[in-house]
Amino acid sequence: MTNKVVLCWAPLLLAVIFSVPAGEHPDPDMLFTEAVTLYEEGIALTGSDPGKGGELFSQALLRFTYLQESLGVRNGKLYYNTGNTYLMVGDIGNAVLMYRKALLFRPWDRTIHQSLEYAREKREDRLEGSGFQGLSGIVPPGITILLLYVFSGIAWTAGTVRLLIRRNIFVSRVIWISAGAAFVMVVLLFADHVSMKRHPAGVILAEEITARLGDGAVYAPAFQDPLHAGLEFRFNMEREGWYYIELEDDLSGWIPASAASLVQIYPRENP
Repeated sequence: MTNKVVLCWAPLLLAVIFSVPAGEHPDPDMLFTEAVTLYEEGIALTGSDPGKGGELFSQALLRFTYLQESLGVRNGKLYYNTGNTYLMVGDIGNAVLMYRKALLFRPWDRTIHQSLEYAREKREDRLEGSGFQGLSGIVPPGITILLLYVFSGIAWTAGTVRLLIRRNIFVSRVIWISAGAAFVMVVLLFADHVSMKRHPAGVILAEEITARLGDGAVYAPAFQDPLHAGLEFRFNMEREGWYYIELEDDLSGWIPASAASLVQIYPRENP
């Protein structure tokens, strides 16, 4: 569906590109504002004129995509709004992908989490626990960052008090405990980063795909039922255009790399 949208509005994209002097690009802030305005206008027409609303959503997506792929803009606000627009055109796979990317920048944002959960409810596959949000399974990354801020703040505050009140055993213990807790949070975040870099999360974008027992269409299906757009997985390895993925309950299989996308800000470097 996404490809159809891009092809449909390719002439408009060319008009946007060639409306500025050669060698220059449209202003990112202006383009983002235009995209958000188009999205809001589409929302307003959803009930009265769905066809026109859909056209506006497609125009907004064109601008959001251009910001990411041509101008290299990367931030949580852009990914979140792109996810909202994909959701409105019924592209659940890309909606989940964009929300997951948005959380890489804003892991504490409750609105993004709520939107992601809403998109997950729309997908056909009902596998639980396939989001792979956190590394260790101990503390989700967003909570880890929040706790890091809290413990660091307590340590700095107690340290300031310690300078004013000398030889206070209680304050000294607070400093050591909070500093130690902050260090643990740093270790968890680092471990999370290493794990997600080696085995990032991914999202199936194809409407329906059959997972295989090997890296090719000649292999037998890995599961009885096909997988659908929006299903999240954990990437294990890549071989000749195929991803070896892991789902819940130790389920695993091979899918075409073209049928999915990894939750990463920049393309993955193959070993």
